[in-house]
Amino acid sequence: MAITNPNDSPLLRRIEALEQLLQANPNRSLSVERGVTEYYDQSMLLITDSNLRVVGVAYVEGRLEGEGTFSWSGPALLDGPVEITDTLRVLAATTLEAVTRLLSELQVEGKITAGDVRIEDGKVYVGDAMVLDPAVDGGAALFSNGSKLYSNTTAIGLRKGSSAVTVGDSIASLLAGGKAITVGSDRIDVLGLREVAAGPGVRTLGITTSDELVIVSGSA
Repeated sequence: MAITNPNDSPLLRRIEALEQLLQANPNRSLSVERGVTEYYDQSMLLITDSNLRVVGVAYVEGRLEGEGTFSWSGPALLDGPVEITDTLRVLAATTLEAVTRLLSELQVEGKITAGDVRIEDGKVYVGDAMVLDPAVDGGAALFSNGSKLYSNTTAIGLRKGSSAVTVGDSIASLLAGGKAITVGSDRIDVLGLREVAAGPGVRTLGITTSDELVIVSGSA
């Protein structure tokens, strides 16, 4: 009679195979080729203390929600409306290539440059030719050739070197060197007229001792 080895029993091998199957973790490493894994009826794919890595394209149809920090490296394309309900901090150069609408207040700390126009420290620089400075004479336009257009609480004026034109509420003056003409509502003052001897043709106008220009009545 032949002696049977109990280790060669088909039943024992089936029991060992069943034990291996029960102890196995088939979801530890999966590979699906041209197939679909579906979670439905309020099911959830929960990843704890691990990572979700997508090589290729991840498509979400519906709403993508999350909490924490969203970190992205590389180009990003947002093809559709984007709404930001909290602060947005941009730490690199930004290029806007379409019409941009600002519907609220714009606060800038630093300078704004638009072509040859620069706004900085409360002043407006237009190229190298003009500076708008609110701190000079109540507000002035300063030109590179030394001329100045200004406006203060009493008048508006234009000055270049020793010449100036000033216009107030009821007075206007023209100054050139040491000579000036001032026109008021009731008088005209002249400073620096050349004096000539009285004679025909020069006695119709006169200058008072207070430098007022007057017509001399009864003059020849």
